[in-house]
Amino acid sequence: MSNRPLPGNAAFVAARHARGWYSQAALVDAFEAKARDLGIRLDVSVRQVRRWESATPPWPSPDYQAVLEPLFGQPLSALGFTPPYGNQAQAEAVQAVRATQHTGWWRAIVDDLPDHLDRLATLESQSVGVRSYQTTMIPGPLQTYEYACAAIRATGPALSDEAVHQRAELRMERKRRFRPAPDHPVWFIVDESALHRTLGRPDVLRDQVAHLLEEASRRPELRIQVLPLDAETPIPQPFVLYELPSPARRVVYLEAVGDAMCTDAVEVVAGYSIAYESLQAAALSPADSLEHISGRLANLWNPDTAPSTGGASPATAETPDAWRWQPEATP
Repeated sequence: MSNRPLPGNAAFVAARHARGWYSQAALVDAFEAKARDLGIRLDVSVRQVRRWESATPPWPSPDYQAVLEPLFGQPLSALGFTPPYGNQAQAEAVQAVRATQHTGWWRAIVDDLPDHLDRLATLESQSVGVRSYQTTMIPGPLQTYEYACAAIRATGPALSDEAVHQRAELRMERKRRFRPAPDHPVWFIVDESALHRTLGRPDVLRDQVAHLLEEASRRPELRIQVLPLDAETPIPQPFVLYELPSPARRVVYLEAVGDAMCTDAVEVVAGYSIAYESLQAAALSPADSLEHISGRLANLWNPDTAPSTGGASPATAETPDAWRWQPEATP
């Protein structure tokens, strides 16, 4: 009889052997081949496999789970992993979020979807919370269709009209599908310059600013802050922090013209999280921001009036009542 000790995670080892992967290196090869088939750029090491086969295997990250479950044809719980949640209800809620991952619905909307848009749509389908900072344009999840078309044309001047409209449709569908968790923030910090930059026809910006007020009044989970032009901030680049449900972590998404980068490296995420807190402190409060946006909308409807300063300009009588922001009454 062999004196070799039994493996820590016997269920995982048994599943590996049942599929003919008698070494950890063989599993690595099978894992990476499956990731490529799924269109996921993800590598795994023998060291990581050893951790999964230990007596206390860590719960795999969402990226690893997206490959492991289809690779073995079993849920992680059947492979010897224990979800790190406080109770079964929380575990089921996270599994419900994960059920939408990697479905690739967005690939049916846009022909030849670029990798960075594919990564973005995947992140949004996984996330339960968002903290966004935009420097030159209104954030994508808050855009109207016409504004989205103009923004996409501005950042992709070589795109055909068909490609522009496909990407705008994708942006609208992403917005409709995003359902943040009730206890997670959906926070947008918008540089004041975005409220003044005209994209396309002048009425596109006016309708977009009106839409901001409408969204803020219709969706109580939104927090919108305007960063004044004279604010002192060392953050010239837009970025988004996505909160993922399991394991609880954040991912930084940085987009450039025609490409993007995302990372969950602890030191990078920590740096951007601190930067976001600084931006929140430098920006107008949510209430003052909406008052500022309301004043900007009044100016767009009446361009001959003096520009608003510091969010103090009130909406004029000519501004449609439905688009004039009203602060909530204090109980």
